[in-house]
Amino acid sequence: MKPLPKLHLVPTDKDLRGWSNFIQITEKYIQVSDGHMIIRYPSKNWFGEALGADSNFAVDPKQWKALTASNVKSVEVDLAKNNLIGLMKNGTLVYVPILEVDKLDWKFPDFQSVWPLDDSPVVQIGFNAKLMAKLCSVLEGPLKFVFSGEKRGARVFETSGENEGEAVIMSCKID
Repeated sequence: MKPLPKLHLVPTDKDLRGWSNFIQITEKYIQVSDGHMIIRYPSKNWFGEALGADSNFAVDPKQWKALTASNVKSVEVDLAKNNLIGLMKNGTLVYVPILEVDKLDWKFPDFQSVWPLDDSPVVQIGFNAKLMAKLCSVLEGPLKFVFSGEKRGARVFETSGENEGEAVIMSCKID
C-alpha cells in the first residue's frame, strides 16, 4: 500500500463553493477541484472494493495531508464509523473523519462535462504558472500532456504509472 496522493495541495479554504474546500471520495474516484482544475485518481488504487456504489464522501484537506506522508504503511476506509484509518510504519493509527456529501449542500463538478471530446488543434494556449505548479505538485511521476478539446478550453494531463491520476486544467487562449 502507498500513501494517498497529495490532493490536499489543491483546495482552498477561501472559496465560497463548498466543494472546492474538500476532497471527494466516490466508488470510482478520489477527486479534487479548485474551480480551475480537477484532479482524480481511481479509488480502487487505495481502497480496493471497500467502497459501495452509493459512496460519496468529503474529506478535509488539512486532515487528508496526514495520510500522504511517506511513513504511511496503509490506508483503509471504515464506513461504519465514517473514518479513513492510516496505519503508520511505527504502528500508530491516524483517524481521518469522512463526511457524507449527500448531507452537504453542494455538488462536486462533473469531470466528464469538462473532459475534452475532440482533437481540434489549438495554435496558441497559455496556462497560469501557479496552477501548473500546483498540478505538478500533486501528480507525481512522468506526465503525459494531451492537448485537445478546443471547444471547452480545457487541456488534459494524465500521469503514467501505477497511480493512474488524471487532471483537467483550464487554459486561456493567447491572441
